[in-house]
Amino acid sequence: MTLMANLGFKPAYLDYATMTIYPSGFATSALATRATLVPGFERNGFFYTRTAAARAAMEWASLRVLARPR
Repeated sequence: MTLMANLGFKPAYLDYATMTIYPSGFATSALATRATLVPGFERNGFFYTRTAAARAAMEWASLRVLARPR
């Protein structure tokens, strides 16, 4: 399992015209033709761009390492 999946991120698209989040499996050919879709991830109902998700994952992963008992 990847770091992103371990942290609860699921591949998704945001239609910024309607502010609707679609799971990546839902992106059918009709949806894929929309110019208003942004690829990224969904986590707990919030949309993250790929860059924002990667940044958050790295920060949260480092916090997990620091929080481990020694």
